[in-house]
Amino acid sequence: MHRPDGSEQTIKLRALLENYRHGHDFPPELEKDFRAYMVDQGLRFNQDGNMAILIAAPALYVIFYILTHLLSEPPFLDENLRILNWTMLVEFAFALHIAMMRWLPAVRKLFSLYTVIAWSGLVGTALIGATAMPDPYLRTLAQFPVAMLIMTIFALGVFDKRLSMLSALAGSFIALTSIHALELHFDSGIFIVATALPIGLGALIASLTEMRDRIGFLQEKLLESERNLLEEYSLIVEKLSRSDALTGLANRRHLNEMLEREFSASTRNGEPLAIAFIDVDYFKPYNDTYGHQQGDLVLASIGSALRQCAMRPADLAARYGGEEFVMLLPSTDEQGALKVARHITETVSAMAIPHIASKVSDQVTLSIGIAIRTPETACEAQDLIAAADAAVYDAKRQGRNRIVIAGYDNDKMAKLSEL
Repeated sequence: MHRPDGSEQTIKLRALLENYRHGHDFPPELEKDFRAYMVDQGLRFNQDGNMAILIAAPALYVIFYILTHLLSEPPFLDENLRILNWTMLVEFAFALHIAMMRWLPAVRKLFSLYTVIAWSGLVGTALIGATAMPDPYLRTLAQFPVAMLIMTIFALGVFDKRLSMLSALAGSFIALTSIHALELHFDSGIFIVATALPIGLGALIASLTEMRDRIGFLQEKLLESERNLLEEYSLIVEKLSRSDALTGLANRRHLNEMLEREFSASTRNGEPLAIAFIDVDYFKPYNDTYGHQQGDLVLASIGSALRQCAMRPADLAARYGGEEFVMLLPSTDEQGALKVARHITETVSAMAIPHIASKVSDQVTLSIGIAIRTPETACEAQDLIAAADAAVYDAKRQGRNRIVIAGYDNDKMAKLSEL
């Protein structure tokens, strides 16, 4: 049996999954597919979570607003609220960017850029708010939600660890440069605690998350490859179940299915249907003289000739059994069927296959019986086969190496041959 190309891909994917080493990229083509897979994951996250993001941002503002009122020392309250309002407004803008990302231009192509901009903006703004508040107590408290935000970037796993790290570092850089440019209060201790440890832990989380995503990606690819391979094998098995192994023509089962279908179409459309029943003359003596292996080669050659003579897509050449073949010819009348039959005999004759045991020629010849089903003919599909088979026996009785149409005597055949 032919082995589908998909089996090689399945073997490679299975080996890659079994031997995958953490931290290693895939081969270039597969790595490209993985990047596209991660973009799909990120877009799915944006699609499923955009409303949650937009709801969470105002909710966090209300919580921080209440906490700022409750925890701020009176001298710092107004300044704390000013920084909180500014911070949350900018944070909401970046949250809106994340929620609306799937509608941005060229989102698939620029997904990494859009994502880094959004997450680095969130981190940078949160760090500014945490370190710029004049109230030392609130600064201390603010480092914890900022640290959680940074680790959330890594934990979400909507992009790989490199982009996660880039977002965290870019956010830290944005915070430092903004604080310096705006001459805001800066608490270096809070800044370090809120960035260094979360980035370190986050990098570990992102690394583990990416390994999970890579393994999940390989498992999906392997499952898809095995499913495709199963479909390929199913098609091969289906084809083999409908074809003859020696000649490659349709087998008897397929012939019967197509005969029933074309017979129904002929009845429905009112068009003729022809069957040519083909028998190799003196085939048993050929096998006795040349051997069965050589006989099989002759049958394969005749099968090739029949394929050449099936000129239209609807024409079907089939091996009926032994040295018997059938040509199914939809929408074909007597003259058309006789033309095809002559083409078959001429093609086989041109092969000039020696046959010293034949009593009619020094090479392999055919006897062909034709039966025609017209709209006026009252018969069943199998009756048509039987009529063509009977016409073959008439051809043999008349001396073989000839064509006989069922229901036609010698005078009719002579007139038809003249057309």
